[in-house]
Formats: sequence, C-alpha cells, structure tokens
Amino acid sequence: MKRWIFGIAAMLALAVPAQAASGAWLHVRVEETGAKPTTVKVNLPVSIIEQAAPLVEEKCVRRAKLKAGKEDFDKARLQSLWKAVRDTDDGEFVTVESEDENVRVSKSGGYLLIKVRDGGEKGENVDVRVPMSVADALLSSPGDELDIMAAIHALAREGAGELVTVNDKSNVVRIWIDEKNTSD
Repeated sequence: MKRWIFGIAAMLALAVPAQAASGAWLHVRVEETGAKPTTVKVNLPVSIIEQAAPLVEEKCVRRAKLKAGKEDFDKARLQSLWKAVRDTDDGEFVTVESEDENVRVSKSGGYLLIKVRDGGEKGENVDVRVPMSVADALLSSPGDELDIMAAIHALAREGAGELVTVNDKSNVVRIWIDEKNTSD
C-alpha cells in the first residue's frame, strides 16, 4: 500500500503546474495510525517541481514503459483509446460491484474520475481526479515517450484542487494543489 501511495505521489509531483509566478504549491499529506502514529507532510512550490522534472524525465521516464499488469502498452494504442474517451460525452465507463469492492471509472466536467470503495477488511477508499487536459498533454509527444513537461504546463492552467485521496483503516493520504505554502 505504501509503495503504491508514494508511487502515485511521485507521478503527480511530476505532473504539477509550473505556476511559479502565482505561487502554486503541491501538497502530499500521509497520516498513519496505529501503535506509532506518524504524519508526513510534503509541501513543494511548483517552481521546484518544474526545475526537477527534466532531470527525472531524462533519467527515469525515457526508459519507462507503460504497463497494465504484465503487459506493455503501446503509446499509439493508448493515445487512440484516450482520444475516444476524450471525445465521448460525460458518463460512467466502468462499474464493478462486488461484495468486497466497488470500482467506478467515469468522465465528468473535464475530469477522468476513478473511485474505489473496498468493503472488505481493508476498508480502503481511493479517489483520483485527473484533468482531461493533463492526460492530453502527457500523451501529446511524438514517438513512444510521455511529455511530462507538457503535462506540468497543462495542470498549471487547471489551478487549485484535489488530485488524490486515499482512506483506509490505518492511513489517510491526500494530494492537492493550492496557493498556500503549508498543508494545515
């Protein structure tokens, strides 16, 4: 769970707006309960993320592959699928309802929304809100590479808002962007 959460946080940190002039900040807050409660707060000015993104992109992203399970994803196929999602009306695309888990993937008001509700022992709830323009920008480069810098600039135009929330019995994770330099 922790690796998954920090993986999402790292990916979103690379896709944050480059609004140095307006003072945008990316916030990640992780609260763990239990015998030794721990809270981690990361507050980064977007200008720092903008400066770090080319390094990460050069060293990590260029060698990365898009994967779903054990299968590699071809970027051209992903772009084609994304275009179909983008061009369709708002609606609910995938709904999985079971005794243990409910998953919903939808498009609404310019956002791709992913909601997971775990009814099992974990009691985990995950909400992901991806601006459509950010995904468009990420997939805009020619070839097989993702365009991290274009995604950063697209998210800059989106402004403040929640990106990810995760709640379970022992953790609360929240990732958001606003104009404050503190997460309190």
